[in-house]
Parts: sequence; structure tokens; C-alpha cells
Amino acid sequence: MNGTYEELCAEAYHLQTNFFFQSIQFFFVVFTITGIILILYVSVNMITKKIFHINLRILLINLLALLLFRSFVTLFRSSSFISRMVAYKDPCLFLMNSIKCSILSSFGSAPVKCLAYAFIAITIERFLAMCFYQRYEKWKYPVALAFIPLTWFEFAMEMKSTALKFHKLMTLYESQKKYKSYCSSITSNPIPYLKLVLEIPVLIGILFLLLLTRIISKRKMILQMRASVDTLSSRYQIWENMKTSKTMFIATIMFIISSSFNLSGTLLLMYFPPSDFLNFAVFKEIKSLALTVFINAISILFIIRVEQMHNKTIKRLLNFGCCPSNKVGEQTNQPLSGRQHIEIIEQMWEKEIRK
Repeated sequence: MNGTYEELCAEAYHLQTNFFFQSIQFFFVVFTITGIILILYVSVNMITKKIFHINLRILLINLLALLLFRSFVTLFRSSSFISRMVAYKDPCLFLMNSIKCSILSSFGSAPVKCLAYAFIAITIERFLAMCFYQRYEKWKYPVALAFIPLTWFEFAMEMKSTALKFHKLMTLYESQKKYKSYCSSITSNPIPYLKLVLEIPVLIGILFLLLLTRIISKRKMILQMRASVDTLSSRYQIWENMKTSKTMFIATIMFIISSSFNLSGTLLLMYFPPSDFLNFAVFKEIKSLALTVFINAISILFIIRVEQMHNKTIKRLLNFGCCPSNKVGEQTNQPLSGRQHIEIIEQMWEKEIRK
């Protein structure tokens, strides 16, 4: 990645005309587009259907906004690689100037750094919802809006750092005309080792707090099913908290797996880099795929686990190939009595407790 101008041109051309590298970029484009569509679909449903408590809804929209921002940066980056593959023949046209590379890397890595804070905010909200479930159900004030800037703090600091370095980079670029044969966050901006290592206890803390929330919620539900002390509304709120917390628990596990894969890959590339430049770049791209897969997976998780979204999605899919049946003699659903509603809800609680 360091050498004469001609050597950098040869490196860039060799990398970006490699079939495996090209295939990865096409994979990025396809799955990033599907991720963007899924995120927008989930976000619109959360807003229009008023799914979840208002504060949880705000925090989830904030999380999806970070993922959406990252997706657009990834789409731009991979599309740029593909456009150069198609349009250019001169090896030196595959190079990227150092300023553009630094800015693009900052925009791509900043949202990822904010994801942990977004999950921390969601985890704390779920814990408070469990502890104060009787009052929290009636709480309609969007207090979560006050905490949104805190989750974007890392992004703001990254943008400030980039802006401060911009003049210096411009001066350096004009005097030395620096280029990069391969642009990535690892090659453009130094990553502090301590900052990487500190991500591990943060991820463990998020998982532990969510697990604690789920265990306490389940314990409360079991005690109330036996004692029948609280009102039906209170018991239903605990059940809803358990169900929502389980969804967020799964989402957090997915995030931890994705982050662990990305973190371990980054450490390997920083301290045990492959000797071959092509292998380094390919491994870096494969490592980054984890986040793209996570973006698609978390959106699908919400569609499957959230009943309103699940039913709406199934209905829309069925409408593409099926029509509602109007057969003679078909029995229509009879309205349920109040007692039947209560029995159904209690069965749902018992089923959730056994999980």
C-alpha cells in the first residue's frame, strides 16, 4: 500500500480487477439495497402503526437511522468500486486521493461507533420499563428525545476531527499529491488499540443488563400468575415487556456477534496483516460484510417478531398471489366474549413464561 506512484497504480488495478474482490462489491450493493429497503419498511411501520412504547419507538428509530446512514455510505463506496471496474482501463484511474478516502472512511465508521450507545439506551429503557411497568404504561412523554444526541456524540466528534484535519490534508495533498491504492478505515485513519479493547466490556454489559431484565420480568409474571394480585392491565404490560425485551435480546445477540466478528478481524488486520496486499483487502471486505448481514437480519427480526408488522407483511405477500375466499357455507369468525379474551391472554402469558 506504500510505494511509487506506478506501483500504487499497479496495486489498485490488480485489486479492483480481481474477480473475488469484484464479487464481494456486487454482494455489498445487492444486500445493502435490500437492507435499506427493509430499514425503511420497518421504520415507516413503527411510526405509522405506533408500535412499541413511544420512548422505545424513538430509540429504535434512532438505531435504524444509524444503520441507514451506514448503508448509504457502504452503497456509495461499493458503487464507486464497481463504476471504476466498468469505466476505467488506465490503472492509475483506480487510485483514490487521500482526502476523499479519509472523509469517506470517517463517514462510514462513525455510525458504527454510535451503535453501541444506541443499544445501551435501548437496554436502559427496557430495564426502566420492567421496573416501573405500572406507571410506564401511562407515560406518554417522549423523554428519549433528550438522550438521542448522546448516542450521536461519537459521530459528532468524528466529524469534528475530520473537519479539523481537512485543512492539513488539503495542504499535504496539494504539496505531495498523495493517493491510496485501496481505501478503508484501517488504511486511512489510525484506530487506537485501547478503544477497540474497551468495546468488549461494553458489549458484555449490554447483554448482561438485557438478560437481567428478561429474568426479572419472567419472575414477576410467574409470581403474579400464582398470586393473581395485579390488575389485568399490569399483567399484560409485563407480558408485553417480556415479549419486547426478548426481541431486543435477540437483536443484541446479533449485534454482539457482528461486532465481535468485526472487532476480531480489525485486530488481526492491524497486528497480523497478511503479507499479500490482495489478501489484506479481501479479508477486510469480508470482515465488513458482517455489519451488512446484521442490518438485513435485524430488520427481518422485527418483521417476524413484531405482530403488527408480521401480520401486515404476510397479508401483503398473500395479496400478490391469493384472493380472499368467499365460498358458500364458509363459517365466519364469531365475536369473542370478555372471558374468552382473558383466557386467550392468560394462555399467551403461560406460553411466554415457558420459553
